[in-house]
Formats: sequence, C-alpha cells, structure tokens
Amino acid sequence: MPLTKLEPRQRARIVAVDGPRDIVSRMVDMGVVKGVTLELVRKAPLGDPLEIKIHRFLLSLRREEARAITVETL
Repeated sequence: MPLTKLEPRQRARIVAVDGPRDIVSRMVDMGVVKGVTLELVRKAPLGDPLEIKIHRFLLSLRREEARAITVETL
C-alpha cells in the first residue's frame, strides 16, 4: 500500500520506492530505502505534507513523494 494510506502512529516497513527518477534519488539520499522501518507521525489537515519518523529523525514529505513509497504495515 502507498505511504499515504497509513494513519498517524502507524508503523510500516518500506517495500519499494518507485516513481520519477529525481524523486527516487532524493528519497534514497534521505535514507528512504527498501527494508527500513518508519512511523507516520502526522498528516496536515488537507493531507499534504506528511511527517514521518525514520532513522531517528523527522522528515516531511509531499503527498506526491509519499505516493512513490510502498509500505507494509507492522
């Protein structure tokens, strides 16, 4: 399922990062890679941006970027 489907406080493992090459490259640079566990901290009122906790830091992603990340819930 895409990262955008998670609810706040839900934890998941990254299964794949797909999408435009520039977005995937940026995600990899920030440590968003297959196998990493993350937690959705919160969503903005209109669903954009999303804040995730990954590698002990908080990362805000636009909805478009979050759609490129496929996760499985834990």
